[in-house]
Amino acid sequence: MKKEWFALLLLAGILLGSAVNLRFLRDFTGELEDMVAAAAEAAGEEKWETAAETAAQAMERWTCADRYTHVFIRHGEIDAVTDGFCSLLGAILNRDRGSLYSAQLSLRARLIGLYEMEQVKPGSIL
Repeated sequence: MKKEWFALLLLAGILLGSAVNLRFLRDFTGELEDMVAAAAEAAGEEKWETAAETAAQAMERWTCADRYTHVFIRHGEIDAVTDGFCSLLGAILNRDRGSLYSAQLSLRARLIGLYEMEQVKPGSIL
């Protein structure tokens, strides 16, 4: 009977850890999405310095969270998001309005995807 209780306790711990991780990831990616949107908006208003600052702060926030990301997020996704930040910063620093829209759209989609991949759904269990 002790084994069953231990297994139940272990399962509860895993579920609780998953819920905490999912909430943190939602808040983290939401914060980054907001920063990317603010940078794109500033660039759209021709406030290139503000846009560059905001995008750089978002990228700094992303890279400083590497202790979390390198444990809980797939490395391919980490690289893709990092590349997305580099593309966004490149478009802003080059004042390339044509590339700006696709760079921020791609980055925001990847950030949303990070959260959605971690959600528990019937398809992800089976």
